[in-house]
Amino acid sequence: MSTKYFALLTRLGADKLANAAALGTKLEITHMAVGDGGGSLPTPHTTQAQLINERRRAAINVLSIDPKNTNQIIAEQVIPESEGGWWIREIGLFDKDGILIAVGNCAETYKPQLQEGSGRTQTLRMVLIVSSTDAVTLKIDPAVVLATREYADTVITQAIREHEQSRHHPDATLKEKGFVVLSNAVNSPSETQAATPKAVKAAYDLANTANDGLTRKVSIEPTVLNGSELISEQLMNGFGVAIRGSTPIPTDAPTTDGAIKVVQIGHNAWPTLLAFSAYENKMFIRTRKTSSGAWNDWLDITDYVTNAALSSRLSVKLDKSSIVSATGSSTTQVMSQKSVTDALNTRLEKSQNGADIPNKPKFIENLGLAETKKQAENAMAKWQNGADISDKNAFVNNLGLTDTVDRANNTWLKPESDNRYIQSGTIELGPTALSELAGKTGFYSRASKPLPPDSPLPNALKILTMGDTAWPTQMVYSSYENRAFIRTRTEANGRFREWSEFLTDNQLTQTTGGSTIHVMSQQAVTTVTNALSDAVRGRLPIAKFNELPVSFENVLTGQHGTNSPVTLRKSISNRLIFLQHGGHPGYTPLAYGVAGARLEFKFGEHGYTAFDVSADGRILSNWRFTSGYSVIGVFIVNGDA
Repeated sequence: MSTKYFALLTRLGADKLANAAALGTKLEITHMAVGDGGGSLPTPHTTQAQLINERRRAAINVLSIDPKNTNQIIAEQVIPESEGGWWIREIGLFDKDGILIAVGNCAETYKPQLQEGSGRTQTLRMVLIVSSTDAVTLKIDPAVVLATREYADTVITQAIREHEQSRHHPDATLKEKGFVVLSNAVNSPSETQAATPKAVKAAYDLANTANDGLTRKVSIEPTVLNGSELISEQLMNGFGVAIRGSTPIPTDAPTTDGAIKVVQIGHNAWPTLLAFSAYENKMFIRTRKTSSGAWNDWLDITDYVTNAALSSRLSVKLDKSSIVSATGSSTTQVMSQKSVTDALNTRLEKSQNGADIPNKPKFIENLGLAETKKQAENAMAKWQNGADISDKNAFVNNLGLTDTVDRANNTWLKPESDNRYIQSGTIELGPTALSELAGKTGFYSRASKPLPPDSPLPNALKILTMGDTAWPTQMVYSSYENRAFIRTRTEANGRFREWSEFLTDNQLTQTTGGSTIHVMSQQAVTTVTNALSDAVRGRLPIAKFNELPVSFENVLTGQHGTNSPVTLRKSISNRLIFLQHGGHPGYTPLAYGVAGARLEFKFGEHGYTAFDVSADGRILSNWRFTSGYSVIGVFIVNGDA
């Protein structure tokens, strides 16, 4: 039994795939379309450029390589239950440029709509067999397609498998979740490792040991030296306590009245001494300045107020006359609550740097700075470079420069031969202007006359000469025509170069034509180049040919299908040309018309036409045709010959 349902690459699809494989580029298949075949099951053909009757086109849901056969590409599309109402008999794959790459038929199936009382999600699959899948881009846009259940399950399973096999797992931090490494260390500073139960137990045991050492009472046996000094020691890392009797006492003891007791505590190298006299009821303290070095001075720490004295002072009732409203230096009077609040509210904040002064002029006057402020306001700022001088004419006059400025302002240009000028003076507004910028460099602007005899704009209203007198640059422009030209000298005091025109926005065009003052944009040139390139290869679709962004003209009168010569309305010499055939629905590839040469053209797979071109390019003779073919058009591209 012959195969009834099959899919194949179109001729354009095969060419694109072969071109991608040869150039190392990628063919990007993006869309799948379905159709009803016009009411009957169609037979796919390599010459197809579109489906017979397309009903739906949308982005591909899945495009992948068959894991069991690496030369097979599987394309899938899901049609949701909300779409339908037609039969599905044909399927097509399109690339990103809208070119039909592959076409196939399928078993007839009806896709209902929900409004008809039945709805289903329809999944379509097309399998392409290619020599190499490297030339095809396996890419879909997940934002615009619906994944099939099988595809989603496959992707999730593959992702989990790859994740399990990889070692690229994120580490946990103090802020983010992740994987951690276990450690038995109890003194590690790491913030990315987790302690094991063994490490926790070791730390717990150390803490218990330390707690026992801190809470356990230590028995200290006193030692009597010379019958007068009682020393008690508890040595622990060099720390201890020593208590001495009345003798011997430090030679620089703060007092010698009564029995002196000295207590030494702390480290051997950094001890602290407490000395007190029971008779005087005083206590002093001192520490070392350096390790095992000199001592700081004794400090009396018994200068205190007893609780009884403090209570007595607090219980004293204030007399009404002792409450004042003003600030002052009294130590026996107090300010009322309102006075203190008002004083705090009216104080100036140091951080404001004077910004909170309520009356700044009065403040300046009280400081005796009013005259200084006035002089500062009338002073000139150095960085203004004289721009803040209120009366510049008076300033110039006071400097004795009035005559100098007048002479400079009254110096005008002296026109010399061959459009050279002497520059000096200062800028003035008017029909002419002159400036002395640096040495002989300046500019000169003239009104409508006189203009250079070779001016490119006879109606120009302005000409501007700039630069050194020996190397000037000239610019001529016309406001009415919105055009401007510029030129420079080829040598010092020599002849000028040719005028060059500035390009303006209205001279930028998006189409072809015969203008010599317009310029095509980069996008327009690219569009024309690509279209002509397709036309030269004979790959331009019939429907797109009339959309070429170029003009063309048929110079053949009527229809020609004999061997007799024919005279064209215009010459085809040195022109891009193409033919239209009466028996073939299309055009030939572009060719170049060469006078005195023989040109040959092909129509489709079997059509053929050839003729000789005369010396002037207008007479075509010695015609040859494929049987049954005739020419109904000889076209020249881009305007008149």
